[in-house]
Amino acid sequence: MAVLLEVAKKESATLDQISDAVNRDKSSAHQCLSKLLSAGLVNKQSKTLKGGWYFHVYSVVEFSKIKQ
Repeated sequence: MAVLLEVAKKESATLDQISDAVNRDKSSAHQCLSKLLSAGLVNKQSKTLKGGWYFHVYSVVEFSKIKQ
């Protein structure tokens, strides 16, 4: 629940930002985010950096879609 609340506080957040904010290691935060993704409560978007590197940004699904 702490992970969902942390993502909801921000417009979007990375795994590093979320894990630091909820004081959990990255693997635990990632596991929580995976469950939230499969439940349809969180969106994941890939951002590409120069050189081919990428990272994921998480955001909460619109509340009207959660209600459905």
